Amino acid sequence: MGMNTAIFAKLDDTELYNLSTSVYHGVTRLFDAATAIFGQMSQTQTWVPEYDQMQRRAAVLMAAGREQNQLFSEITDETRARRAEAELRIRIAENLAQACSFTEMDAAAAIETADQADDPMKTERRG
Repeated sequence: MGMNTAIFAKLDDTELYNLSTSVYHGVTRLFDAATAIFGQMSQTQTWVPEYDQMQRRAAVLMAAGREQNQLFSEITDETRARRAEAELRIRIAENLAQACSFTEMDAAAAIETADQADDPMKTERRG
């Protein structure tokens, strides 16, 4: 994870989702703008000064897009970690509930066995 983990920890799931959506759209806008400039560059002679300007603008947009994409990856990692933690808590709770259920069933069976042993009708049949 990157240095933004502490910041992400302060956000609830809805805020993290909204941030993720916003950053994702920012990434696509930056790459779309760079792609548009590359299209213009393909129709421009390489020796004119405008070509160099377009090339610099596209390079800046691509660098910003890569940086925003890295942020998006960190947000995605945080989201996955939260989901995995929540799923683990659910599995632990289910396992504990199942273990308690088995313990309760064992206790109920022991009580039933003791009740049958104390039942005079059952002891008469044995003897």
